[in-house]
Amino acid sequence: MTDPGLPAEAAAAAIKATVTKQAHLQKLAWLLHDEPGLLTGDGAKAPFPVVLRLIDALCEAGATRIRRPACPRCQRVITLGKQRDGLRICRNCCARARAVPARNAEQRASRPLATARAARCVRTAWSAIRSTSRTASAAAAAGRSAPACPKGRSAPPATHATS
Repeated sequence: MTDPGLPAEAAAAAIKATVTKQAHLQKLAWLLHDEPGLLTGDGAKAPFPVVLRLIDALCEAGATRIRRPACPRCQRVITLGKQRDGLRICRNCCARARAVPARNAEQRASRPLATARAARCVRTAWSAIRSTSRTASAAAAAGRSAPACPKGRSAPPATHATS
């Protein structure tokens, strides 16, 4: 790795700060010997995230020939923290790749409206509304004010006649 704008001491300090284990240092050395293009823009093809950390450390130290890689999908120079199809990609592209397509109208119509749990919630809510409505009707017939509905909602109008 030769970069005229970066002193050897700065490069050594960047490597020491990035790589903590001797085995990782050896793997990194072999990888960069076989694929030197990883440091000059092809870092998205890096099999280990330590390569990207090293690139960032070298750029921070003042390297001029080392290039931070762009996301292979959106072409933005951003942190490539995820791996997909053998390439390092950004978080947004990873989320887009995992996204499930929206349902169309036919799929929505064929899907049941509510699960069993949602149906229980609806039944519970309707029974609370009915009991509040009955209590409000009885209170109105007796000339008292109606009790408040739960959660501050107003009671629905009474639909049945009282005699």
